[in-house]
Amino acid sequence: MQNLLYLPDRLFTNSDSRDFDALAIKHFVKNSNELMQQAGKDSFEKIKELWPYTEKLLIFVGTGNNGGDGYVIANIACQNNIPVDVIQIGNIKQITKTANNAYNELIKSNINNKNLNIINISSNKIKEILEQVYKNNINVCNLVIVDALLGTGIKDKPKSDFLDAVVFINNLKQHNKKSRVLAIDVPSGLNSDTGYVHDGIAVKADALICFIVLKQGLFTGYAKEYCKDIYFSDLGVGDKLDEFNKKSKENITTKAHLISDINLDKYVKLKRREQYKSKHDFGHVVILGGDYGMGGAALMAGLAALRTGAGLVTIATHPSNAELIFLKQPELMTFGIDFNLFSENYSDNDYNFESEDRLASLLDRADVLVLGPGLGQSAWGKRVWGSIKNYHARPIVLDADGLNWLAKDQEKRDIIRDNWVLTPHPGEAGRLLGLNSDIIQQDRFKAIEQILAEYHGVCVLKGSGSIISKYEQHNKNNLKYVCPLGNPGMATAGMGDILSGVIGSLIAQGLDLKEAAQLAVVIHSKAADNIKDEYGEKGILATDLLFEIKKLVNLYSE
Repeated sequence: MQNLLYLPDRLFTNSDSRDFDALAIKHFVKNSNELMQQAGKDSFEKIKELWPYTEKLLIFVGTGNNGGDGYVIANIACQNNIPVDVIQIGNIKQITKTANNAYNELIKSNINNKNLNIINISSNKIKEILEQVYKNNINVCNLVIVDALLGTGIKDKPKSDFLDAVVFINNLKQHNKKSRVLAIDVPSGLNSDTGYVHDGIAVKADALICFIVLKQGLFTGYAKEYCKDIYFSDLGVGDKLDEFNKKSKENITTKAHLISDINLDKYVKLKRREQYKSKHDFGHVVILGGDYGMGGAALMAGLAALRTGAGLVTIATHPSNAELIFLKQPELMTFGIDFNLFSENYSDNDYNFESEDRLASLLDRADVLVLGPGLGQSAWGKRVWGSIKNYHARPIVLDADGLNWLAKDQEKRDIIRDNWVLTPHPGEAGRLLGLNSDIIQQDRFKAIEQILAEYHGVCVLKGSGSIISKYEQHNKNNLKYVCPLGNPGMATAGMGDILSGVIGSLIAQGLDLKEAAQLAVVIHSKAADNIKDEYGEKGILATDLLFEIKKLVNLYSE
């Protein structure tokens, strides 16, 4: 997503978008035709900007106003002597009034124009007609396919003829390597409220142009796979709408914000360090995790905390890891948590009380705890969880098996708190809510809302387009922050451990929990993007991010 610099940072729902359209039509333009004409004009200009050598347009239109935008694009293209095939999906007699006006204008303006070819497809002949369209376009150089089929109204998988059209667009693009796809407002098949795509069937667009407001679902979930680059036009009414909306009694509230390296300083920035400060002024992070054979996760979290600027980092881990971690990174302090859990006759009441007392003393010296990296699901991890879960004196970053222990804890209702950051991926989020991960992915905004309602605090729902939000008791919908950075190279072991260490470090240095989560997510994903840009996505290791994180945390400080 190369053009974040030119995108507004406020995100809205489809319902909000329709409300803004209605306000614009009522107060700032003559009628809906004017908005549609501007949308078509801006779309055509974007085509010429992105692909100046376009030789032909293949425009798929539906029966809604999205299709009307397609008619306007076709009309402008014809006036510029660019050949156009318009493929009408759905009954032409059922198109909206505004789209019908655009259709009539297209016909009227191009009565004798041989550049225009309109094909109305009926259901019983769609495969036959699309096969001929394929043959006519498979070898066209510099072909631009315009998706003006469905727009923002879709909630489920495209049906019947529209489904065939979506599959056709993707197939033609795949086999005509010189073709490109522009989606109008939203790729058909993608739910722009949630970012979900049913059965993986949606138009895969090279570019998308979005109107009036940005839709929240375009930046999370499956969306990146279906809209490579996103562009925006306010259709000339954006500033007027903003001003009017601020003064209106029925104010349309922002549901989410984009947060990235472009606008990060608008939300959070680390303070500069005074010359006379010591390590004790920059926080003590205690990482609890690393069961037998899993010390690497705790080590990575500790390294990330150091590289982000924490003054002191202690790893409280299984005794078998303590010396190994110290040898690997001498700047890390270690603490072996020995609960005497290796006896064949072990019971829940048989553990080392002295070790627990020493652990309590360590916790009191900490500024923040990171619980979960490599914690495991064995008796040792269970005992660590039991020792920490009711400790409210310090903020906690809860990750990995810390989240899994929370999910199955019978007393979790009694241990919820406001001073923790939960960092689940979709699978862990599903366990927290008793759902499978696919349900989480179907509506990530709803999922994080449910997690906050049940567990409070701050939540980072990880994944493509990570979402950050904080529980606000008096708000029906908590404001969300969506980070569009990151790449599939991050789908590797240890990435979550690095993130939890970064969050813990930033809290230890004085940021509040939400600020720490925001800054950490941006630094973490931007570091991975920097590595991808230099080396590619495959083969990125979690520890590769550490030096990029070090550079970025200094860049984003005062």
